[in-house]
Amino acid sequence: MSTTGASTPVVTPGGERTKEKLMPQGMIPEYNPKKESWGEYKERMEIVCEIHEIKDNSMRRNLLLTSLPPEVYRKPRTSIAPMKPVSVTYEKVVEALDKLLEPIENLLLNRLTSLSLRQNTEENVNQYIEKVKESVSKCGLDKSSAAKDMMLTLCFVNGLREGEYKKAAIQQHRSKLDSNFEETCNAVINAELIQNSEKQNIIYHVDKRRECKYRREKCKICDKVGHLAKVCKAKKKQGREKTIDNIESEEKDYTSSIEDDHIYQICEVEEEEENARIKVLINNVTVRMLLDTGACRTLINERVWNEIGKPIMRKGTNSLRTFSGEIIKVIGECSEKIKINEKEGMFNLVIVKGEGQNLLGRNVIDKLEVDLNQLYFKNKVFYINSEEFKDTVKKRFPSLFSEGLGCCNVAVAKIIMKAGVIPKKISYRFSNLNMKEKINEEIERLTRLGVWSKIETSEWISPMSVALKSNGKVSLCANFKPTNNKSIENGMYQIPISNEIFSKLVGCRIFSSVDMSDAFLQIKVDEESSKLLVVSTPLGLGKYERLSFGLSTSPIIFQEIMSNLLDKEERTGVYYDDIIVGGEIKQNMTLHYSKCLIFFNQVGSS
Repeated sequence: MSTTGASTPVVTPGGERTKEKLMPQGMIPEYNPKKESWGEYKERMEIVCEIHEIKDNSMRRNLLLTSLPPEVYRKPRTSIAPMKPVSVTYEKVVEALDKLLEPIENLLLNRLTSLSLRQNTEENVNQYIEKVKESVSKCGLDKSSAAKDMMLTLCFVNGLREGEYKKAAIQQHRSKLDSNFEETCNAVINAELIQNSEKQNIIYHVDKRRECKYRREKCKICDKVGHLAKVCKAKKKQGREKTIDNIESEEKDYTSSIEDDHIYQICEVEEEEENARIKVLINNVTVRMLLDTGACRTLINERVWNEIGKPIMRKGTNSLRTFSGEIIKVIGECSEKIKINEKEGMFNLVIVKGEGQNLLGRNVIDKLEVDLNQLYFKNKVFYINSEEFKDTVKKRFPSLFSEGLGCCNVAVAKIIMKAGVIPKKISYRFSNLNMKEKINEEIERLTRLGVWSKIETSEWISPMSVALKSNGKVSLCANFKPTNNKSIENGMYQIPISNEIFSKLVGCRIFSSVDMSDAFLQIKVDEESSKLLVVSTPLGLGKYERLSFGLSTSPIIFQEIMSNLLDKEERTGVYYDDIIVGGEIKQNMTLHYSKCLIFFNQVGSS
């Protein structure tokens, strides 16, 4: 029988009998271990007793025992036997339930479990955050808020599913080193919102148009939404009987599709955007064509073929298919002169049946260097080539444009190997005797420049790699793939994404670039790292004194050094050895460019 709602008489020192406050029925629900933990239920029990001023421990014990379901009540009853639960104190009952329902957990195991958490494919970021919080709450870190926050952040970032989300979290800690768990979560949530908005904005068109105003139109032939009746495939199927010959012809065309070209323009829609079209001269006749960078061939219809004088037609060797696999009826091919602006050339044109869309494909766009930026955005990219400006810069900074190799004097690279790795030695085997003289000359040149220095022996030895340049000379570097690259501890520096670089160039309209010669080789390595970068050559062993090409960690090290050096330079973006400088007007760009060169001159680069 439940005691909920009952009262217990109490004898006061004066001999008067008083009663505890009556507690409304149903205020303490039955404990359900499937819905809540024992610790959570115990907290709610204490709150209810405090609200109704139930201070008598016997009353609390009875209320607690009657709120336990039979299968749970049986556990403390067995544990306390031969005594009965009703005969022991409230504290003893709670202690027994604590041991039975919430045993002491292994904190190390819980922490390892938290570190192994991973975001599932069906979980969004907010759901994953709650899962991490629940897991870390069992790690025994409540006494240290800093340690708990660090553990939350570590488990959260480590288990993120998307690489872009991890980048956002790491970028947050780059911009603010003492970022807490909440700030990290906000950065990732924002990245998720941006990614989801980008996915929602994508409209999948086989003709690669940004917008199709007919995508919600209903077809009057097939009753499907997304196209007009004039381009309905069902209409085409109705107009053609499926004879045996037709089926065999289609199968034959399909089996040869391995050799087919693909034209990605599927349908013609009315009122095309003007910036997608271009006027070209074909055999001195103006033809309006649609730009299609997805088409590998240039197409004209029968009407245009007649207008340009019916040039000699030859049989087409390949059938054409759209992106969705539909066959385009090809009449033949012809060769004609195409002129766009001041550039012209002879091109093969595919003639298709009917009066369909004329397409200007990649074969013409690439060869005639069609300025897509001007056609689509009405902006021409001006190329400023001022010899006077170049001469002024060379005279002002002669050391930057000298023949020698620069050397950065404010930064040194350090290579860190994984613990416990076994050194490897692989010697270079000389195979091409015709290149021996050129190789020896290049080795001597690198030695004179201070890139290599001779060494007698080393624990790490990598073979030399040789590449022949277009000017007949050779390029040498070490092949670290079978040796050092497998054992290097790669750095965690985050390579900047395009948006980060562009954010430093906001408002700029004129740009210049800085091209560093042999960029990696301008960074020195420390003495210990130099002993790891040893290369085997026909003239003996040589160790790198500079940061080497071919080393897996070189790009990350170089990017970190350059970003730190140029971080305070305004209107300057850095991506590996590509440095771009911008300005609102030419004078501003020149000012920022000069500041950049002054800095390089001071640090010894070239």
